[in-house]
Amino acid sequence: MKFKEIETVDPCKDVVIYWAALSDVPEAVQNRAREIDGQEYDGEGFGLCVGYDLAKKEFFIFTDEDPATGGNIYYVNKDGDRRWFRVEIGAELTKQVFDACDRINTYVDTPQGYAIQKTVQFDRDFGLVLAKKDDPTYPFTSWMFKETAEGRRDYVWSHCYVDEKTAEKAFANAIAVHTEHERTFYSRKVKVTAWGAGKKPSIRGQLATAKEALTEKFNTQRQQKDRGTR
Repeated sequence: MKFKEIETVDPCKDVVIYWAALSDVPEAVQNRAREIDGQEYDGEGFGLCVGYDLAKKEFFIFTDEDPATGGNIYYVNKDGDRRWFRVEIGAELTKQVFDACDRINTYVDTPQGYAIQKTVQFDRDFGLVLAKKDDPTYPFTSWMFKETAEGRRDYVWSHCYVDEKTAEKAFANAIAVHTEHERTFYSRKVKVTAWGAGKKPSIRGQLATAKEALTEKFNTQRQQKDRGTR
């Protein structure tokens, strides 16, 4: 089983939630997912859910509350629902995922593995970042982020670019638009993060307060992904 990338991040009141995409899941799990969706089975639909406890400053992997499965990875079926499965994740894979989450947590990377190159932050708890990664199709991206009362960033409204010149021009234009209305200051924060292998027993219990928002956000992202592949 392999870690691909952190697809999205959802800051909540007491926890930050990271959705990690997986590949090469065990064949037995893939077969069970095929039984669920039949011909509409999506081999890219597997992932795991990581939380960062803001009080304990600790990462953990969510597990399903059903004692019959105790699932720690999920498959998103054709209806957008998550079906949970139990697999052995292992220390190496866990570290890879936690490290990727931590790089977002400390403002080094954005979701989807883009390394932040420039950050511009405005007065009203939002800002812009320009980021890049080794991607043959879209090596540059810009994001707007909103900062929560707890100081966490929620990265939204990303735009991808095929070359650096186009990305720099679009980023400068975005700064100019916002600067007309906002006093700007530049921020490059680095935060020390202590984390371990804490666990939470129930994904449903932990996400209860954020369920509607997360479901709506996920469905929107899935629709955008579907449109992009057509």
